[in-house]
Amino acid sequence: MQPENIHGTAILIGDRGILITGPSGLGKTTLALALIDHCSQRGLFSRLIGDDQLYAADCEGRLVCRAPASI
Repeated sequence: MQPENIHGTAILIGDRGILITGPSGLGKTTLALALIDHCSQRGLFSRLIGDDQLYAADCEGRLVCRAPASI
């Protein structure tokens, strides 16, 4: 299946991904960075996967997101 280009922000916390979507200016990035900071303060693994534009695809029943290549 071809990945779908979506507008959103994705983060990884532990072994779980979180996808935040919504209109521009809603605060997706702010929320993602706050969650990453929250995890960092508690010693939990977290990473930003992609911000603003993501490629999302179904992979064996799981949503897999990746960031597009840098310009």
